[in-house]
Amino acid sequence: MILRIFFRTIFFLLLAVFQMSFISGLPYGLRELNVLIIFMVLFLEVDAGHGAVWWMFLVGLVFGRDNSFFFPVFILFWPLVFLFCRFLYSNLLTNRSLYSFFGLAVFTTWFYHLFFRSAVYLIDVFLGVETGFFLFDGDFWLSLLWATVLNAAGVFISFSLINQISNRLKPVFIFRKK
Repeated sequence: MILRIFFRTIFFLLLAVFQMSFISGLPYGLRELNVLIIFMVLFLEVDAGHGAVWWMFLVGLVFGRDNSFFFPVFILFWPLVFLFCRFLYSNLLTNRSLYSFFGLAVFTTWFYHLFFRSAVYLIDVFLGVETGFFLFDGDFWLSLLWATVLNAAGVFISFSLINQISNRLKPVFIFRKK
C-alpha cells in the first residue's frame, strides 16, 4: 500500500515536471495540452481518485516553486481543479463510458482555464496592473479551444488504450435493445 502511494506520488510529480518542462515548450496551440488533466480524469475513471487531492497539492507545490506567479495560487489551484473534476465524476458523469471521459475532460479543462485566468486577472487588479478582462480577449478563447480539442484527443487515446488492456470500462456507445 505504501509502495503504491509512493509510486503514484512520484508519477504525478513527474507528470507536473513533464508538463512544465516539455509541454510548455511546444509551439502555440500544442502547449495547451494538459497531461495532468488527462491523467486526473483517467485516475478518477479507473480508481475513483482516492487520495489524489494530496497528489494535486504536491503538483501545486511543484508548479508554485518553478513559476514566477504568486506562490499559494497553485497550491490551492490544482486541488480545487481535482475537487471540481471529482464532483462531476461523483454526481453527473458516473458511468465509465467515452462520454463521461469526454465530459470530465472538457468541463475540467474549461474550469481550469476559467479559474486560472480569473486568478491571474484578480491578482493583476490587486497589484494595480492595467489589463483587460480576459473573457474579451481572443487569445483566451483560442487557447481554450486548443486545450479542449487536445485534451479530448488525449482522453480518447487513453480510453482506447485502457479499453484494449482492461474490461473495466463500458463500451463507447450504448445501444438499447428493442
